[in-house]
Amino acid sequence: MNKIRILLADDHSIMRVGLASLLSREKDMTVVGEAETGEEAVAKARELKPDIVVMDLMMPTLSGAEATRQITSNASAGDSAEGETLPRVLVFTSYGTSADLADAVKNGASGVLLKNAPTRDLPQAIRSVFAGEKVLSKEITALVNEESSTPHLTDRQLLQLELAARGFTNQEIANRLNVSLITVKKQFSDIFARLNVSNRSEAIGLALQRHIIKM
Repeated sequence: MNKIRILLADDHSIMRVGLASLLSREKDMTVVGEAETGEEAVAKARELKPDIVVMDLMMPTLSGAEATRQITSNASAGDSAEGETLPRVLVFTSYGTSADLADAVKNGASGVLLKNAPTRDLPQAIRSVFAGEKVLSKEITALVNEESSTPHLTDRQLLQLELAARGFTNQEIANRLNVSLITVKKQFSDIFARLNVSNRSEAIGLALQRHIIKM
């Protein structure tokens, strides 16, 4: 029986050891390598050609989302032969905002599983991804859809909203950005329209909830 070849990408050695031990009990799986940075994950994915890469999001040198993009992208496949099947990526993480998760899925991840899931869920998720299925829980799907539906704000609007969240008045924001008070008020009107809210408090609350801005 051909086993599912797995590359483990996580910056914590204890986590990699634990995952390798868990997956070694599965008769249809074998761990072919480990990576502790995003760059190493990309390099080993090209070298070892695993079927599945189990990828943490919070990786040093290169984020898990960007490593996923490079691993699953034909444009980044290096010396891969034409028509060669690229690895599929299952994101396995304990942390992730809706933006992080949306980036991972947008960049080619076939599934996302949180580390607090029951132990039995990981082998099953690997089998599902290997079979070409998408593995996204209802909770994660909701987060990804929420992020995808988030309106785009310009850099200036984001800065203005962050200043408002920090308690600056309209006049103080105008002084800080070296613009007129009228310009600040017009920008807020546009922000309210884009976020579908009616005032500053609602705009700040929604922006913080959706991680559009950070405090």
